[in-house]
Amino acid sequence: MQKTKKGKAIKQKIEKLQNEKQQQAQTMQEVIKKLQTELLSPALNDDTRVKKSEELKKKQIALKRYIEDSRRELELELQKDVIEMDKQTMPLLRELGKTNGFTVILETQKSGVLYFDQSIDITAEVIKAFDARFSK
Repeated sequence: MQKTKKGKAIKQKIEKLQNEKQQQAQTMQEVIKKLQTELLSPALNDDTRVKKSEELKKKQIALKRYIEDSRRELELELQKDVIEMDKQTMPLLRELGKTNGFTVILETQKSGVLYFDQSIDITAEVIKAFDARFSK
């Protein structure tokens, strides 16, 4: 399904979201690095050093949470899109199977199929049918 137009669009959407999350995390890391550098300054008095140290800890915790939340968000978004595609794909595969008189259609990437005769591979036909039916 990754080769369909919709599959490619989902991949682009997830990559874009991932890049946005990475850029935000990088910005947060730069702030943390700046605070770490400031803490090394011998010119800081004790009160300022304590405040900056506390600020640094808060920023580090915020970054860790942001990364965890971002990872979860990306996983959920991808899972939602895959479930939606599966709901569309299964009826299409049943229809293609009945129309072409197939006994079984296997998913070669996940089913553990180690060998099959390429002449019976209907992947291109499934992609074409999916794109025709579900691409707008």
